[in-house]
Amino acid sequence: MKRFFCGVMLAVAGVGTPVVAEIPLLPGQYVTYEARWGMMPVAEARFTGRPDTAHSNQWIMSLDLQSRGLVEKIYPIHSWFWSVQQISPWKSLYYGEKRMDNHRYSENLTALDYKSKKGSYSRDGKAIKDFDFPSDMMDDFGSIIYRLAGMDWHDRGTVTSYLQDYGNIIKIEARVDGFADEAAERAGIGKRKCFIVLARPVYADENKNRQGRYVKAWVTADDQRLPLRLDMKIKFGTFRLLLIESGVEKAGVAGH
Repeated sequence: MKRFFCGVMLAVAGVGTPVVAEIPLLPGQYVTYEARWGMMPVAEARFTGRPDTAHSNQWIMSLDLQSRGLVEKIYPIHSWFWSVQQISPWKSLYYGEKRMDNHRYSENLTALDYKSKKGSYSRDGKAIKDFDFPSDMMDDFGSIIYRLAGMDWHDRGTVTSYLQDYGNIIKIEARVDGFADEAAERAGIGKRKCFIVLARPVYADENKNRQGRYVKAWVTADDQRLPLRLDMKIKFGTFRLLLIESGVEKAGVAGH
């Protein structure tokens, strides 16, 4: 399930550098998605972003992931991902996860030092891996929705970006693949004009590249820049994420 949602992150982490300094979302704004394999619900994911009250140029991003349906009965998963994101210039600073995987608990933390271009990954308080990274603007799983929201999608070619995943660096190539009308009826959103963003991971192993993995995201072409739908092909099949809720948390309310 975690690797499944890595695919979701690739959809939005690899779309390039934001051209605005501020995130065009309200503090505490959230979006919730239902993930489906065919017609079967398999998970629900809620993304939330809030300004870091201790640092004016940072936001704290979070993703609350909970398995649903048959997956919840057979192999329950509940993970909370969080990250600290510098806004201007855009870059991931810290990324962590608290994970309950089939009733087994673990905590992970990744920290990035941009001066030395070195990162560190630890699990349950123990150092696991030190690694080098290639970019001055790395992304992580906590920043993905806001990466989308900050982009100017007009007249862009293919954009290369880098995502860090537990000390592994994944190269992403993304581009706008057209326009279409899309709706999110369960979230109360009628048809809107959307950019279709196509993102593909680029591996050193050509066998993996030939598997044709991709993610397509339908992102509203208005000021909200809401991702209404995501389709993805990964190792385990084709999945779809549908926006089912969007709103702003009340002051003083936080998921974690």
